[in-house]
Amino acid sequence: MERFARDGFSGIELWENHILKAEDQKKEMELIKKAKIPVAIYNTYTGFSDEEAEKRKKAAEIINYFGSDGVKYNLGKNDDLLDVYLENLQNWADSLPEKCRLLCECHGGTVLEDPETAGQVLGELDDKFQAIVHCCGDSEKLVKWFDNLGEKITHAHVSLKANGKGVRLSSNPGLILENLYIMKTAGFKGTFTLEFTEGLRSEKENIEDSYQAALDDLQFLQEKYQEVWN
Repeated sequence: MERFARDGFSGIELWENHILKAEDQKKEMELIKKAKIPVAIYNTYTGFSDEEAEKRKKAAEIINYFGSDGVKYNLGKNDDLLDVYLENLQNWADSLPEKCRLLCECHGGTVLEDPETAGQVLGELDDKFQAIVHCCGDSEKLVKWFDNLGEKITHAHVSLKANGKGVRLSSNPGLILENLYIMKTAGFKGTFTLEFTEGLRSEKENIEDSYQAALDDLQFLQEKYQEVWN
């Protein structure tokens, strides 16, 4: 994390299993909190059925401990339980820091995977209930997300793939620029997480090589963001 701060990252989106599966959970949390870079977003896989109340409580405790500005979550897969999910989501939100954005990933296989449905559901909730887009994919799909959710979209996951494998953003500058222009036109003023990069999940995965790829992605994204927004 010291290296992240030195190399220009402003925060991290912390995958919850780095905490939940740590050998010494308390020590791990203390070390992360002492670092020079904040846990800006907590990435949780807790569900919103009645049966998962304890998982939500644990996630809320960790979010409050770090004072995170946002939490990434997904609702469940059962359309018949949507009202239950939403009631539990809103109750859970009351246990989080006041400034914390609730960022729905609207992931495939969940009740909000469709842009129109997500727009209708999240549109009925207050301003702290926001959404994430995956901004390196199909441009037409990206337009649909903004058409339906508009200013509710305040965060973007960055991960570019080619032939099923992660590649650097600089390998397809045209797509990245096109999608950034779409986001600017839609009024996007949010944040970005480098979710995956070149080398991850490959047979020759190497942490150092992937980190260098992430730095390349960071520089590329910063440069293109400045180019588009200025």
